[in-house]
Amino acid sequence: MYQARPDRNRFVRIIEENISEKFRPDFEVVGRRLAADRGYSYDYQSLMHYSKYAFTRNGEPTIQVIGPGRRLKLRIGQRRGLSTIDISQLRDMYKCNLKTDIKETVCHKGWVKHYTSCYKFVASPPAQFEAAHRACKREKANLLVIQSSREQRFIDKVLNKNYTSVYKWRTAGRKVNGTMVWYLGEKSMKNITKYENWARGHPGSRTSLVLARDQRTEKVTWMGEMEGDSRAPYYYRHPYICEKPARRKCVELRYRDGRDYRGHMDHTRDGYTCQRWTENYPHDHPLVNVSRAAAARMREAARVPSSSSTSSNNSRAANRVSSDGLGSHNKCRNPSGLRRNRPWCYTSKRRHEWGYCDISVCASSIRPRTRSGQTNQRQRGGSGQRRGTPRAGTPRTGNRSRRRGSSREGHTRRGGTSRRQGLTRQPGSRRSRGSQGRAKQEAPRQGTLRGSPSRKGTPRQGARKRDIPKRGNTKTSYTNMKT
Repeated sequence: MYQARPDRNRFVRIIEENISEKFRPDFEVVGRRLAADRGYSYDYQSLMHYSKYAFTRNGEPTIQVIGPGRRLKLRIGQRRGLSTIDISQLRDMYKCNLKTDIKETVCHKGWVKHYTSCYKFVASPPAQFEAAHRACKREKANLLVIQSSREQRFIDKVLNKNYTSVYKWRTAGRKVNGTMVWYLGEKSMKNITKYENWARGHPGSRTSLVLARDQRTEKVTWMGEMEGDSRAPYYYRHPYICEKPARRKCVELRYRDGRDYRGHMDHTRDGYTCQRWTENYPHDHPLVNVSRAAAARMREAARVPSSSSTSSNNSRAANRVSSDGLGSHNKCRNPSGLRRNRPWCYTSKRRHEWGYCDISVCASSIRPRTRSGQTNQRQRGGSGQRRGTPRAGTPRTGNRSRRRGSSREGHTRRGGTSRRQGLTRQPGSRRSRGSQGRAKQEAPRQGTLRGSPSRKGTPRQGARKRDIPKRGNTKTSYTNMKT
C-alpha cells in the first residue's frame, strides 16, 4: 500500500486525528527492506492506494495530497483497474519485457545470441586493444562487457566448445586513470562493480583485461594484460569478442524516422514500460492535451452507430486529431510535436524520462525523397522521366528562349529587331513593343547571312537611317538589304 511507503510524507499528509483507532496501524510507515520502490515514483493513482476518506471516524479526510500530486490535481483511491505504474512494477518483478525481447529479437549471421545480446568471436586476425576496439565499432558493437555470472558461464561454454586452441581473448576492460573500467569510448565507460572474476594477483600494473582459459581445468578467469602499442604492433595481440544488443526485425514503413508506426510496442530498448500519452505523471510533457483530444474524438466516434453519417464525420475528425497515432495508450510513437530519430515514448521510471523503442525501418520500404521534399515518382511522373526533359526522338523545345520573347530559329530579342536580319525601326513609327514583335514574326526573312558577322559591323538597335554604314564600308556584306 502506497500510503505506507518510506517516502510517503513527501507526497501525502496523513491526518491521524481523523483516523479510526483500530485502523491507525495500517497508516504506519514500513522500512525500506519491506517496501522497495524499484526506481518508480509514488503512484497516486495506484489500485492499492487508500482514498481520501479511508477509515475516517468523523467524516473528515484522512489523507491530503501534497507535492506534485497537488500541483497536477491528481486523485487517490481509484478502483477502475491497475495504473500504469502498477503494471510497470509487475512487469519488472516478473521480467515480462525481458522475456518478450528474448523471444522476438534476432542476431545477424555470424553472431551468437544469448538472451538479448549478440556475440561475435574473432579468432583471426588477433589485435591489440585499440585495433580490436575500432574493429568492433565498425560492426556497430563494442568489446565484450561481462555483467553477470550467467553471462560468464555462457562465454566459458562457447570458448571450451568451439575455441579450444585459443587461450586469451580481449574484452572491453581497460585501465583509465588508474582504475579498471569497461571502456566503450571516450565518453562512455562503466565501472566494474556488478560482477568480477579476477585471478589471484591480477590485474596488477597491467592496463587491459583478457579472458584466460586454463588448458587443464578449462576454467576461464580474468587476467591483466598490456593493451599494446602501435610502435610495437606485433606484441600483445590476441583474439577478441564483440558484443551488441539483439534487435527485432525491421518494419515496413514509409518514413525513415518511423512517424507512421502504429504497432503495439509498449516498452523501450532498456526494458522500461511506457507511460500513457494522456497522463502527465510521473513525467509532465507537452503532448498531454493533444493526446487527450485525440482520445476524446475516438471515444465520441465509437459511441455513434456505424450506420449513421455522423460516425464517418467523427471518424475523419478523430483521424485528423490523432494523425500521429496518439491517444489513451502507451504505445511507441514519433509524433510531430516532438519528432525524434525513431519511435519513442515516455517511461514510467522516475529517473528515465523517455527512451527509444526497438523499432527499425526496412530500407527497401522507405519512400525516396529529394532535397525539395518531393518524391522521385512525383518529380519524374508515371514513366520515371524527369519533368522538362524531352523524350527520345523529340526535338528540344526552346523554353528558355520563349521566356526571353524569341524563338531559337529567329534569334529575335523581346521588343527589338534581329541583328542578323538587319531590320531597323523606321523613323516616325509609333508601333508598340508588342506590335513590333508580332510584325517581326509575320514578316518574311529579308536577308541571308554570309559568314559570321561581328558585333562591330552590325547596326545597333534603334539606329537612324543615316547612322547605318554604307554597303562598301562594312566588313560583312548583306544581300537584299532594304534601305
